Amino acid sequence: MQYRPPEGLSVVEAAELLQQNSRAVVAQLIDFAARKVVVVVPGPKRRSFRVVRTDRPVGNVAESLILRAVFGEADRPGASVTLTRHRNAGLSARLADAHREIVAAMLQRGLVVRRPWALRLVQF
Repeated sequence: MQYRPPEGLSVVEAAELLQQNSRAVVAQLIDFAARKVVVVVPGPKRRSFRVVRTDRPVGNVAESLILRAVFGEADRPGASVTLTRHRNAGLSARLADAHREIVAAMLQRGLVVRRPWALRLVQF
């Protein structure tokens, strides 16, 4: 369990706490695949893959938000989406919306604090 986030946190939330969220969604999808929440198979085109939703439940609201962003309103067992590099219309916007909701929930839970942008630039 070396690579699992702390109990009660999603991979995306843990990445936000560590200020390492640039690849958090990919890491979350890999975590979903490892936990069999989704199945990832090669897609029909080169450099594409298909993500298929299983009936396994997710652990918290943040994970549900990521699944809804990936699958849209069709987030239910058996739903599938083909992802191709740089060709996923609307996915980036949906993931950005999900990220904002996740961070807002983390603010409400007191897990993160709002910081001015200048302070973010100087933290290492």
